[in-house]
Amino acid sequence: MVNASISGSIVNISSTRGNKEVGPLSSVYDATKVGVESVTRSVAEEMAQHGIRCNTVRPGFIQTPLSFKVAEPEYLQSIVEKTPLGRGGKPEEIANVVHFLISDKSSFMTGESVQVSGGYYM
Repeated sequence: MVNASISGSIVNISSTRGNKEVGPLSSVYDATKVGVESVTRSVAEEMAQHGIRCNTVRPGFIQTPLSFKVAEPEYLQSIVEKTPLGRGGKPEEIANVVHFLISDKSSFMTGESVQVSGGYYM
């Protein structure tokens, strides 16, 4: 039975890394992203009885100043070419999904991982 006097939503941010794309010198990063999803499922199971939901958002390539600063242009272009929508995402597109997950519109979602990758993860 769910305790109706408590409610809430936890949204973790992970990545498409670790499940589709792995590479040299990224084992620790990739492992942490997979770990975030495992923690999400565990917390979702533990907290459901209190009316608290827990989900993960898994962004693909998001166009931010940092991504252009740390990644080689050729690498970013190769990701865009593999993305069915043909572009990187915008930060506000991730924020929209987080907003949905914290709202009552997602009241029957918990322990889920939501891909926001322009189809890259298909």
